[in-house]
Amino acid sequence: MNDITLSNKEVKKMKETKKPGEPLETAGRAQEIQLSQLDDRILCQIDETVIQNVKAYSFAQSSNGKALLNLSIEVNAEVVSTTIQVQRQPHL
Repeated sequence: MNDITLSNKEVKKMKETKKPGEPLETAGRAQEIQLSQLDDRILCQIDETVIQNVKAYSFAQSSNGKALLNLSIEVNAEVVSTTIQVQRQPHL
């Protein structure tokens, strides 16, 4: 079995109608992404949510050096892909 734990840190921009003294952006919480592969099944969980029908995953590096997780998911008999910017965490 292959286990991987990742972190996805979200940064949210505040509206332009901010109050005086408020920051322009606030750091969101980090999401924990867990991937496990057992034989031909891929189990994926983001925080407490199980992602069904993951068919494949791969890692890439963007031109600015950020790690990217590519997920291929089957939705209504079609396979769609999504990319998430992540940080690999040491596996304990």
